[in-house]
Amino acid sequence: MRKTIFLVGSACLLLVGCTASEQKMTEESVTTTVENISKFTMSNMADTNSQEEVNKALVQYLDAQDVNTFMSFVKDYNETIEHISLATGFQKEMPIYDQEKIDTLWAQKKNTFPGTNCRINTFALLKKQLSFSDNIKEDSQLLFIDNDSIDMENLFTTEEKAYFNQLFSRVQTTPSKDVHVHAKKMEEHLSHVQFTQNNATMLSVVFHDNLDGDYLFIGHVGVLVPHDNGYLFVEKLSFQEPYQALKFKEKTDVYDYLMKKYNTSYDQDTAPAFLMENQTFINYQ
Repeated sequence: MRKTIFLVGSACLLLVGCTASEQKMTEESVTTTVENISKFTMSNMADTNSQEEVNKALVQYLDAQDVNTFMSFVKDYNETIEHISLATGFQKEMPIYDQEKIDTLWAQKKNTFPGTNCRINTFALLKKQLSFSDNIKEDSQLLFIDNDSIDMENLFTTEEKAYFNQLFSRVQTTPSKDVHVHAKKMEEHLSHVQFTQNNATMLSVVFHDNLDGDYLFIGHVGVLVPHDNGYLFVEKLSFQEPYQALKFKEKTDVYDYLMKKYNTSYDQDTAPAFLMENQTFINYQ
């Protein structure tokens, strides 16, 4: 019974992050539009001009082959869902995605392949900028869908997949609602990963789960680069939900966007979500 409860709870945790439900996305898209409309512009990279702009911004700091791979994922996804609900160019309004139509098209064309999520895409972009120490701990309990996706399409080599599981491992922590306690645990885990590119950074939203012991888990993540006198943040919302590229003037606006979107509260007895940039805790509440 404990195992069943844990698996259900794990699925719920995943729903909060890289596999957000249709209802949650619809509500949050509207909220984000109202609260942050003046703070960013966004694109689903559904047209040539926005694809070229994002590609040019990323390739300044990241390996060109890895950026090409990422852009091929973007184009394949957008073509698979036939550009349903997608924004062309960069605009100030967040689309409300027709997830029912998207899911139907995806199932028709991709069969059982779940797609790629935020973690897979972030690793695909950053993998050549990462190095790992030998003593980093791995707990891939919550990465079962990620690993299924990687295996089905041979997205990474065996070595890369091992590094992926180490990077996004769940991290054991203590039963506390104090974010600073958990941030130290996450910083310790990520201290075993060297991020060699200071301009292109991994921006993570970390969740605390206590359904099977107390653990931390990167529930959402994307890549942040300087761009156009500000910043560009690229993310994949979930396995079957769209890619987004968002342009911000200030880095704090990126933090604000992520915290408003993912730091939800329902009187849980766990700590709220918090942000990490590479291996550093962002004390932003």
